Amino acid sequence: MATKARIEVKPVAGALGAEIRGVDLHQPLDEDTRLALRKALLDHLVIFFPEQNLDNVALKRFGKSWGELVTYDFSPTLDEDADVVELAASAGKTADVWHTDLTHQPNPPLGSVVTMVKLPAVGGDTMWLNQYLTYEGLSAPVRQFVDGLTALHEYPEDLKKNIKRAGADPGRGAEVPVVCTHPETGRRFLYVNRMYTTRIPQLSPSESKAVLEMLFTHCEDPRNVVRYRWSEGTTAVWDNRCTQHCVVNDFVGERIIRRVTIGGGEVAGDASPWENYEPRAPSVRSMMGLG
Repeated sequence: MATKARIEVKPVAGALGAEIRGVDLHQPLDEDTRLALRKALLDHLVIFFPEQNLDNVALKRFGKSWGELVTYDFSPTLDEDADVVELAASAGKTADVWHTDLTHQPNPPLGSVVTMVKLPAVGGDTMWLNQYLTYEGLSAPVRQFVDGLTALHEYPEDLKKNIKRAGADPGRGAEVPVVCTHPETGRRFLYVNRMYTTRIPQLSPSESKAVLEMLFTHCEDPRNVVRYRWSEGTTAVWDNRCTQHCVVNDFVGERIIRRVTIGGGEVAGDASPWENYEPRAPSVRSMMGLG
């Protein structure tokens, strides 16, 4: 039987993030509660549910309330449950580079639902950043410039080698507009990240490297960020389309999360795909109409 909840939404930072209380995620959600949680996610981009302690059944059911669950190649799913990914990390072995999940895929995820199973004694926080703010924080000339660009997203080189070693094809990657429009909110956001974004094909290699580094650094401004201190049993949901995240790699011991991934995160913008990736890429000056 669906549970009708009176939820409380409490922001945890100025840029993004909110804690949600007053809902039991072990129970099916009624439609009003489901819609209220979706609004909270669209407003705050990442939402946290303390003290839920979800098992795999409840984690999957809650994940399905957001959309279809999907898995991707090389995700370490549990033998007993192919929809649930367990990520066990020890010191020095965690995703401590800013990224949006799987932007190199033609069908990236809408978001993820994770539950914190085990924490180290100290540390192991996760940070998220708000890609709406990163776009809105650019000066008007730079916004106009990047509005017309696309970017190539690919597997990182070390992961690409592991995939080839396993006898699989890492694929060509994806070309995506640098600026996208959120299909539900209508807001524009930057869609680049250090882990997967490798090249702006409209620019020369040196120009591309410089512009991407400028955008990465701009995105990672602490004013765009929430840093969340986990408790065991907390569940989180984030909108993968308009955020980046990374783990703070400051812990000793084991850190275990379980995750389900929500499909349907394809993004679009105004910039058209670039047919000619290498020869005679126009300069930044010509792209800005300066010569």
